Amino acid sequence: MTTTPRPSSLMRLQPEIEAELKRSIADSKSPLIRMLRYHLGWADQMGMPERHGMQERNLGTLTLVSTETVGGSAQKAMAAAAAIELTNAYFQIHEQLRRGAPEVNGRAALWWHAGASQGINAGDGMYALARLTLMRLEEQGMAAERIVGAMAILDKACLRITESLYAEISAEGTPQQTPESYLETLKGKASLYGCACAMGASLAHAQPGTIDALREFGELVGAAALIREEVAAIWGVHGSAKSQFIEMLDKRRSLPILAAFKMSTGKDQAALEATIVRDEPLSDERLNFMLRIMEGVGAKRFCEAAAGKRMDASIAILKRSGLSASAAESLEELARHMAGG
Repeated sequence: MTTTPRPSSLMRLQPEIEAELKRSIADSKSPLIRMLRYHLGWADQMGMPERHGMQERNLGTLTLVSTETVGGSAQKAMAAAAAIELTNAYFQIHEQLRRGAPEVNGRAALWWHAGASQGINAGDGMYALARLTLMRLEEQGMAAERIVGAMAILDKACLRITESLYAEISAEGTPQQTPESYLETLKGKASLYGCACAMGASLAHAQPGTIDALREFGELVGAAALIREEVAAIWGVHGSAKSQFIEMLDKRRSLPILAAFKMSTGKDQAALEATIVRDEPLSDERLNFMLRIMEGVGAKRFCEAAAGKRMDASIAILKRSGLSASAAESLEELARHMAGG
């Protein structure tokens, strides 16, 4: 996967978004708040201060850069950036639980150490905090109707994501799930990226046409980013990440897996099928064999082409959006960083 330098907007806005997030989640003794702080990487399992990793607040940055590109103030929209990051965290908690992932980024997932029921509850608490944080836009003098409009953009995106997840869950492991149908699902799951762009623009009083163009741009960038995440999750397999690859194989979940099944024939397809109906654990040797088959039939190339196509389409939207050259360049720089190309 190609990487690009960290864009200046990310370097400039990340600390401010992080500070806004910490204002949203107070340093409370509440067990629930401790769990939320753990998920966000600020505390250990006992609630003691810890800095785990350095998460990039890409969605929050996308919100603020979208605001700036249409002439708005990033400072006045900071609460919106924090709200969309909290919404993303809400989906992360539930998705990790749904997939049964015991470990995320080198440490126990929230639900794994707290239990499934507490994990569900923590996710719901994160969503409630996201909405409360969005209401803090009033402190920056934002008009009530503008805040309500931003909330509607966010809730519509959340509904679209859950509808896409319903389709994905229903199709798992069935003949109805194809690379093409999965790409449609990914488009819906990328709604939060489109929401970030649309919300940021709407808070700066952008015209409806500009808001719609930026929403479409964001969704395409998000879909490309999700595809490349799935490619990295498979071809970057090591250590405990193997369990994620095995789970993808078992449920025929993710674009690379579905592409491999569609594009393989004969012995290669039989080997993939045999892996799913196996009677014994998958050895490292067998997993590496599966990776070679998937790459050999062109599954990786298919995914990279699909991501590239969506990135190209997103840049084309920017060019005809009516934004100034410098504004479009800022968004393109951030998009390429997020989607890795």
